Amino acid sequence: MTDEDQLANDLLGPLRDPRVGPAQPSAANVSAAVLSGRRKIRLRRIGTVAAGASVTMLAVASGVFAATATRPDAPPAAIELPTPSATTSADNSPDPAGSGGLPTGCRLAQLPVPGDPAQSIATGIDPTGRYVVGRSQSADGKSHVIMWDDGTPQQIPVPGSDQRLVDVNAAGEAVGSSFQGGKEVPWVYRDGKLNRLGGSAGTVPVAINQAGRIAGYRNVSSDRAVPVVWQAWNEEPVDLPLPGEASKGYASDVADDGTVVGTVYLAGDNPAGERGYLWPTSGSASTLPLPTVEGVQAKGFHALTLTDERRDDAGRLEAGRVTGSVARKVPGQKELVHDYVHVDVRTGAAIVLPEQEPFAQANGHNKLGWLAGQTGILEQSLPAILTPDGLLRLPRPKNLTSLTATGLSDDGRVIVGHGSDSQARTQALEWRCQR
Repeated sequence: MTDEDQLANDLLGPLRDPRVGPAQPSAANVSAAVLSGRRKIRLRRIGTVAAGASVTMLAVASGVFAATATRPDAPPAAIELPTPSATTSADNSPDPAGSGGLPTGCRLAQLPVPGDPAQSIATGIDPTGRYVVGRSQSADGKSHVIMWDDGTPQQIPVPGSDQRLVDVNAAGEAVGSSFQGGKEVPWVYRDGKLNRLGGSAGTVPVAINQAGRIAGYRNVSSDRAVPVVWQAWNEEPVDLPLPGEASKGYASDVADDGTVVGTVYLAGDNPAGERGYLWPTSGSASTLPLPTVEGVQAKGFHALTLTDERRDDAGRLEAGRVTGSVARKVPGQKELVHDYVHVDVRTGAAIVLPEQEPFAQANGHNKLGWLAGQTGILEQSLPAILTPDGLLRLPRPKNLTSLTATGLSDDGRVIVGHGSDSQARTQALEWRCQR
């Protein structure tokens, strides 16, 4: 598989679980796609899409680079900022306990990139909002990994192709991967140095907590993967157990207390066979109860992150909230309906995050269970944050389309994302807000 084919596979991520290994190359003409950031959490299902041109369109809609510029050697245009009055807009609804309300007065800026970049994207942000990770592409087509420290960029040399960092903690420790010899290899950046993580090729990190515990997955075959955890950056990864009836499983996050959060699959890729799963640092792993939404138990539950966790002296989980997506049956509708929810880990009771308009894609989350993503698809996509308070629409540059938010700080004051100009060159963006 060529480097371009691999990048095209990343663009096709919205059509499959992004934690599975590379898909077979599509017949769609997307091999020129470059620098896509792999999603560390599952994308919202927005319907069945046929192969071919429609696949290409949906892939481009995911907010990543597409090398369709007619002048690839030309510098990207500076973003045209919205008017001062065009800040955030949100739908009013009751403020949940502890959330502190939605951000207001969000101001937009373009993240600076070293050198002479043609394109750039932001792929992750630390809980404090200080560190942002992303990628850029120069006019000669070479990609570079970047970490911004309070807005100041630094290139991080990562060997291989399709290099990326996907998560970073408040200490500036970041995890990611690249391809070497056609195989994906794991990396951690810490103390100013890049280190190869332990594990065979095909073992991929997706999250790191403040203590440096790393969660990820290991591709066993083209249709099977198992979740893994690195207790420390210099230790070998350990496979996490799956329930006997599960065909595969993935980690999506690692909580502050070390609990790994993920999803196991009981019926292939059928959303009705998804079950949220927790792997604690001590004690037994456990399946999360299927959430109850509007009095009806969901068919499937895809877990993204655990917050507000509390354990008893024996290490048993006494309380906590999992953010994820449910698949549920609605009378009169043939297809399953998907909602983003907060779920009580003990009772399974769920609070549906209100979508005043369809929240088409989730790319990142914070400790409040807020989701960073977008409304709409293709060129009509707009950056947004989904919370129990409602949907927060972020100000957009006048000259960019295909906009999405990819991450946010724990207090919701710093949000990152990207959008594309008229030449389909994607630019990394940052919103700084008040609360």
